[in-house]
Formats: sequence, structure tokens, C-alpha cells
Amino acid sequence: MWINQQVNQEPAPLLSRAEYFFDTDPGPGGATLLEIIPKEVVDTMLKITIPLLSQGKHNLGLRFQNEQNIWSSSGNQFFEVIDCLIPQPRFFSTSICAGFETLIGDNSYNVQPGAEYAWDVDSDGNIDYFTAAGHLAHIFPSEGEYLVELTITNPGGCVGRFSSLLKVDPSPAKPEIVIDGGNPWLCDGETLSLSVTEKYHVYEWNTLENTESININTGGRYRVEVGNLHGCKSISNFIQIDLYGRYEGNSETTFAKEMNLFLAIWCSHGKENTQRNS
Repeated sequence: MWINQQVNQEPAPLLSRAEYFFDTDPGPGGATLLEIIPKEVVDTMLKITIPLLSQGKHNLGLRFQNEQNIWSSSGNQFFEVIDCLIPQPRFFSTSICAGFETLIGDNSYNVQPGAEYAWDVDSDGNIDYFTAAGHLAHIFPSEGEYLVELTITNPGGCVGRFSSLLKVDPSPAKPEIVIDGGNPWLCDGETLSLSVTEKYHVYEWNTLENTESININTGGRYRVEVGNLHGCKSISNFIQIDLYGRYEGNSETTFAKEMNLFLAIWCSHGKENTQRNS
């Protein structure tokens, strides 16, 4: 014979209170109180203030009380306090331009001699640089936001971490110098115009001029540095402009190369003839 009987089971009383102690147990109700939300199971992180403890091994005790004022036995976690200074990593950067080397400044503190710096500059969880204390030189390949994390380990083994989001601005395209007329030379007494193929916000020629184009009347090496609204810059290659004087005398005593002789004669006669025949 089978008897089918329904049993009504009362729910377990909720855990309503928690307390903790270090090393010496003062007894239930006498330890440091922890505020918790009443639950059947406490599965949240609890913030515990650690007092100034001596160097060596210690015990952390934790217990709970339910709504029926019944205390649990204490759970214990053993740990060791070592003689170690916790580093406080910090870093900064002012203006970062994509594709150009930038310095990430180090202003960490509580760093002991011989500390190891570990840098993750692209938030992929992998260490990109192991360095000693000091600034980090790095090139960010493209514009955007990069989460950079610095982990410092002091010789005693204590570790500190710090992360910050760094904004990388776009860099202008490398400028290409255009020569008016196309020929990289000019005649004595003439003027040649140099400009660039793109529009930029700032121009700084090595002639100390800051205009979109410049006029030159001497030979030499010329280049321009350009900038955008973000303050990022890019610099052109040098171009060589040769200057030729008017031809006087014969080629054997005045010029050593046939091309130089031809250009000098052209500067002296060819251009004038061209202008008269036009």
C-alpha cells in the first residue's frame, strides 16, 4: 500500500547580517559588522577594511546571522602580510598623432628602484612593452581611442595597475612639393614657385615662410612641414633646385658637363629667343 502525502516545507530563513574579524575571534555579535541585503545565499563581493597589520601570517574570519538570529560558524581565510610598497601607476599624454612616435609620460609614485613596468597599449590583454620606470615611446598606427594599461611590480612583489583611454588624432597626408613649370632648376635672376598638391591648415617652409606656396630665386634644398586642425604635422621630402648663371666663355673652361653647358646657354639665349618668337 502506497501513501501519497504532500509535505509543505518552509523556506530557509534569509541571511540578514554578516560580520568579520582578524586573527582573534571576539565571539558572535562582537566582530565588525557588514551591511548585506537579506538573501538565502550571499554571492556578492564584500568590501572589508583591512587594519594596519604586522608583517607575517594572519587570519580573516567571516560569519553570518539569519532572520532567526542564529549565527553560523566562522569561515576562515589565511593570508600573509609582507614588507612591500604598493606602487601607484599613473601616465599622461598631451597630443597624440597617428603614425608618429609619441611619448606617454610616466608620473607614477610609490615606485621602488628596480620596479618592472608592463604596458598594454591596445587593450588586447597582451603586454606590448616591458620597461623600467620612465616615459614610453610608442607609435599608434591609426586614429581612434586606445585603452592603455600600465602594471607596475615593485621588487617586493606588490603590484599596482592603472588604465586610461587615450585619444589619437589623424595625421595629415605627407605633402608633395610641386614645381611651377616642372623643371627643378632656374636661371640667375628668375623666380620659381613651389607649392603642394593638397590643402592644409598650417604650412612651414624651411625658408621660414608659412604660406601655401613660396617664390624662390636661389638654388638649394627645399621642404615644407604641414599641419591639420588637430595640431598633427607631416613633412615632405627635400627637393633640390639648381641655379644656373648666364653663359660666358667656352665649355672647356667654364662648365664640365654638357648638360650644365646646355642649361647655361639656354638661360643666356634660349629663353630670350623663345620670348621673342612667341
